[in-house]
Amino acid sequence: MNKLRQLQEDSEFSGSAVDKSLVQFCFMAIFQSELSLAVTMWNNHSIRRCRDSNVPCGQPNGMFNFPELWNTRDYTSFASREEVDACRGQVEFRSTVCCDPVVCDMCTYIMAADNCLPPNTFDEAERLYKHLRSKIVVAGA
Repeated sequence: MNKLRQLQEDSEFSGSAVDKSLVQFCFMAIFQSELSLAVTMWNNHSIRRCRDSNVPCGQPNGMFNFPELWNTRDYTSFASREEVDACRGQVEFRSTVCCDPVVCDMCTYIMAADNCLPPNTFDEAERLYKHLRSKIVVAGA
């Protein structure tokens, strides 16, 4: 988040719809990767024993998937096909396009033309953001 704040302080992020879409295009996969890593780390960390015997210890994933090992029951509730179908009508599934589709197309085109690779780190995402912004904002000016 400091990098994003720094972009704003350096006047490289104005808060415009284009800038927001560029941030989404360049950083969203990095954010998702970091969040997925945090989930994995949390679900696999060990909860230590404590004095209170009512508090279970172990790894959250194991505790959820094998409740019988912790002398508890499976609290999973199953839904009928009709219930699942009813929920599907009320859910908005994540799109494969993480930003405005027009900006996404422009970014994809520029990346291909300039032989740019998708970013794997925040530093790479920042460089890509600046590169794309220089092409798109200058072109739109």
